[in-house]
Amino acid sequence: MKDKILKILVRIISVFGMFTCVLNFILGIILAFNILIPGMIFLYPEIELIKQEMGVIFLMFFALLFVVYLKLFYFKNWARKMIIILSLFGVIGGIFFSLKMIIPGIMQIITNTFILYFLGFNKTIKRLFNSKTTKLKQKKIKKK
Repeated sequence: MKDKILKILVRIISVFGMFTCVLNFILGIILAFNILIPGMIFLYPEIELIKQEMGVIFLMFFALLFVVYLKLFYFKNWARKMIIILSLFGVIGGIFFSLKMIIPGIMQIITNTFILYFLGFNKTIKRLFNSKTTKLKQKKIKKK
């Protein structure tokens, strides 16, 4: 029973990650193709200088990150390790972000700390990602 709940939580993290990747991918399209958003220039005037380059970087990064979250959905251990590393960067980024905007920064710290702890230090999760039964079940799903 506990394994099922943990698998569901991993899949929720994965789906949430894929959703945020799609939103950031859309932002990358907006920036890369110079689509005007009213008010964006006034909020962040420094973005105007590097907007298209930043958009291309967003497109590439979040397309790759989407693939990582997709593989996390299928319990690939390398994807778990990548998300752990990115969550560590997310915690550090949240600390710096909270200096400008307190509430979103704290939310980023809490979310990434949860993901970091859950995927990195939970022994049952480690076992789920390394177990042969999970890999066999995934092979059966692919055959269907």
